[in-house]
Amino acid sequence: MPGEDESDEVKFEYSFYYTVAGSTGAETLTGYALDVDPLYFKPVFGDLWPSEYSDKRIVWDFGDGTKMESVTGRHSYTTPGRYRVRSYIYDNAGNAYYNTFSVTVEISDFVQDRILLDVDKNTCDIDHLTGEIKNPIPIIQYNSARAFNKNNGLPPVVTYIEPKSFSANYDYFDNVRFNQAYGHLTPSYTFIQRFNNTENLPISAVQIQEYGNIYAVASGGELLMTSQKVEGAEFAGVSSRNIVYFRSDIPGIYNLSFGFEQGSIFDYTNTTTYGVSAKICENDSFESLSITSNGLDGEDLDFNAFDINPVKFACTKIPFVVKIKDDDDFTQKALPLMELESLPGSDHLPLTATLTDGVSTYDAEFVSNFNDISSSFIPGDFNGYAGGFFRGYFVIDTDVVLEDVWIQANTTYDGNALSGVSNTFNIYPKDYYIVAKQGEDIDFTEIFKDVAIQPLFTDTRVLMNDFIGSIFGNIESAQDSIGKSTYEKIQNFVDNNSDLDHANIDQLASIFESYDLPKVNKYSTPPKIKRLVDLLSISKSRLFGEVNQNREDFNSFGYLDNSCYGIDRCEPIPRDGVVFAGFDIIAFEKYSGKWTTLNTMLPLCASNSPSLSVFKIDPILNVSTCLPNISCTEIYTESLSSIKLESNYLSICIEGSLDDDGIVFLNTSYYNLSDYNSTWGWPLTLDGDGTLFDVYEFYYKTRYDKTEIEGSVINFEDENTTINSNYTYNEWSKPNGIMSNIFANALYDGLDLFNCTTPD
Repeated sequence: MPGEDESDEVKFEYSFYYTVAGSTGAETLTGYALDVDPLYFKPVFGDLWPSEYSDKRIVWDFGDGTKMESVTGRHSYTTPGRYRVRSYIYDNAGNAYYNTFSVTVEISDFVQDRILLDVDKNTCDIDHLTGEIKNPIPIIQYNSARAFNKNNGLPPVVTYIEPKSFSANYDYFDNVRFNQAYGHLTPSYTFIQRFNNTENLPISAVQIQEYGNIYAVASGGELLMTSQKVEGAEFAGVSSRNIVYFRSDIPGIYNLSFGFEQGSIFDYTNTTTYGVSAKICENDSFESLSITSNGLDGEDLDFNAFDINPVKFACTKIPFVVKIKDDDDFTQKALPLMELESLPGSDHLPLTATLTDGVSTYDAEFVSNFNDISSSFIPGDFNGYAGGFFRGYFVIDTDVVLEDVWIQANTTYDGNALSGVSNTFNIYPKDYYIVAKQGEDIDFTEIFKDVAIQPLFTDTRVLMNDFIGSIFGNIESAQDSIGKSTYEKIQNFVDNNSDLDHANIDQLASIFESYDLPKVNKYSTPPKIKRLVDLLSISKSRLFGEVNQNREDFNSFGYLDNSCYGIDRCEPIPRDGVVFAGFDIIAFEKYSGKWTTLNTMLPLCASNSPSLSVFKIDPILNVSTCLPNISCTEIYTESLSSIKLESNYLSICIEGSLDDDGIVFLNTSYYNLSDYNSTWGWPLTLDGDGTLFDVYEFYYKTRYDKTEIEGSVINFEDENTTINSNYTYNEWSKPNGIMSNIFANALYDGLDLFNCTTPD
C-alpha cells in the first residue's frame, strides 16, 4: 500500500484464506453497527503458524477507513453499509505481499428505521363525517441509535394528504392557515394529534409524546434485544407509539401517507411511506352554538383555555367567536358565515347576540369583525363552505360592576334553531382599580393658589393657578401625574431606595448586585406600568400593612364611651371585686395619669399571698359561690366545660372540670382585690393616709377587633384609592385576582383600548 510498501513493489508469493465470524462465534458475512457485535477475521493456517510467515506481519483493511495490524482481525462497524475487507502481508524489509483473497461484509442497524400502522389490515380505511375527529390511526415507529443521535431525538414522521375526488388544495398547512390569526375557523383538512386528552392540535409531522429505549446485549451465544439497560448492554435504538386522527371539512376520498423526513435517516435516501385511505362524508347534524374568545374550544374535549376572560372592562372591545356544533360537539365548517344583519341576497345566516345575567339584558353594542376572513377561502368545488362561524365584538359602558354575565346567541340553519351561551365573566368600569401610595395625596393646585395669595405673586396668579397648577395636578389627578409622582419620590425616598421590603425594582437590583446576589433583570417599561411593577412587587403584608392588635388604648381622655379611646378596658373593678389568677388587670394612677399592667399570678408567690377561693357552679340549681352580681354561662363538652363570666367590670371565659354530679369546678382560682398588700410585687405606690382605691382605679382588659391599618404602602385614606384593605391573600394574588386586574386595567389604559363611544 502507498506509504507502507517501501520498495513500491507488491508481490504475490503468499496467499491464504481466512474465516469471518460474528459475536456469537458462528461464521457470517453480516453484522450490526454495534460495539457489542464485532466481526472476527481469522487466517486459515491449519494447526501451526507456517515457518515462511515467521518474519511477516499482517495488516487488515476493514473498508471503512480503519486498519489494524494483527494476526486475527477484530472490528465493530458504526454505520450500516457494504464493506470490502482485505488483508496485507509485509516482511521485515518492508516488502508488501498482497493477499489475493478478500471478502465483502454487510452491516445493518440492529434496530431498523421503519413505520408501522396499527390499523385493520382487512380494510385500512378511515370512514367518518366532516368535522369529526374519529377513527384513530396508531403509528408505531422504530429508529436506530444512529438516526436518533443524528436528529438529537426521534426523526419526525411527516404526513401527506392526497385528495382523490377533487383537485383543489385545502391543506391546513399548505395554505398557511396556521399562520393566520383566525385561520383555524376556515374549512380545511389536516391531521390532528390529541395531547393529554385535553387538546386537539393540527400537525404536519407526528409529535412524539414518549418513547422507549432499545438495548442490545450478547448473552448465551446470542444477540438479544431488551428494554432494560443491563450490564454489557448497548443503546441500539428507540420505539414510539403515537395516535393521530384525520379531520376534514371537505367531503371526499383521500390517500393518507406517513414517512420519515427526507435526509433524517440517511443523507440521500428515505424509507418507504406507509398509508391508508380515508372517506369523509357530508355531516348533516346541527346541534348548538359554541361561544369562545377566539373559536378554539377543544372540539369534543373539555377545553376552556380560550373562554372569554373572567375579567373584562367597560368601554373596550370584547371579542368573541360563535361556531356551529354537531351532536358530538364537533365544529361544522361546511356552512355559510353567520352575520348580525345579512345583506339582501346574501347566504349568510342571521345571528342575534345579547349580553345577559339571566335576569337582565344589558345595552351592549354588538359588531361584526370578519376582516379578511370570508367565503373566498373556499372557491369553486364547494361553494358556500365558508366556515359557519361569526367573529365580532361588543362594547358596553357601565359605571357599576356587571357580575356573572354571559353572551347568548341564536341562529337558524336549514330549519334548525340553534342557540348557545358563553362562559360567565365580570365587566368592570374603567379605572375601577386605582391604588394610591403614601405620599401621593398632594394637591399642588391648592398649594400654588395659596402661594399666589402672597403679595409677591399678585401679578402672576393666572400663571400660578391656571398654568403651573394644571401641570402639577390636583388631588384628583392620576397617580402618575408630575406633581404626585415627584412628591412621592421625595417623600418616600428612603423606603424606595434602601428598604428591601419597599424598594423599587431598579433599586432592588442594585442592592442585590452590591451583595453579589443573583441579578434581577431590569426592563424598560412605560412610567405607569413601571409604577405598578414597583408597587405590586411588594409583598401583600407590607403593601397593605396590618392592624396592631397589641396596641393598648386605655385612656379615655375623660370620655369613656369614646369610640377611639379607652376601648381596651372594661368598667372599673369595684372595691369588692375579685381577681382571677392568670387574667391580667391594669391600674390607673389617678394623679399621674399613668397606666400599668399587673400580673395577677405574681401575688400567688408572695410571702403574704391572698386567700384563694375556688369557683364552682351547680348547673342544676344554677347556684354559684362567692361571686354575686356576675352572670354565668356554661359551655359544655364531654369532659370539659367552660364558664363565661360577665359583669359590668369583667368579661372572661374560664375552663373548668365537670364532676360526676355535674358540678363545674373552675381550674382558675380567684382572690379579692381589696386584700392587696405590698408583698404582692405590683409596682403600686400608696401614700400614708390613702387606701388602694383612693389612689388607683383597676380594670380588666377587654379584646376588640382593631381596624386601624399601620405601616401600609397603599394609602387607603386617599380618596383616589378604589380598593379596600380587607382582601385575602388569595383574592389579591390568584389568577384574575385583584392584583392581575389592576395590571390589566393599566395595560388597557396604556394601549389606549378604552373607548366609550358607540362603534361604527
